[in-house]
Amino acid sequence: MSKINVLVCEPGGKMEIREIDNTLEAMQEIVGGYIEVIPLGGDAGLVCVCNEEGKLMGLPTSINVWNEPVAGTCFICKDAGEEFGSITE
Repeated sequence: MSKINVLVCEPGGKMEIREIDNTLEAMQEIVGGYIEVIPLGGDAGLVCVCNEEGKLMGLPTSINVWNEPVAGTCFICKDAGEEFGSITE
């Protein structure tokens, strides 16, 4: 899959669905660094992709996952095995 739809979550509460290239480079550009994947659980197979060093860098919180703040811009997508997949509305 060359492009996927993701829900981008930015500090300050702004959220929007974006179509992005399904590449490591495009994902790193959104989060601003190395990526970390946090499973969200449930049957939908969703994950949160965030900046691995966001807390160390002192980035502001965008969302909370499992009662833990996620620092910096992150996005939510599907775990499709070897790659990520599009979310559905």
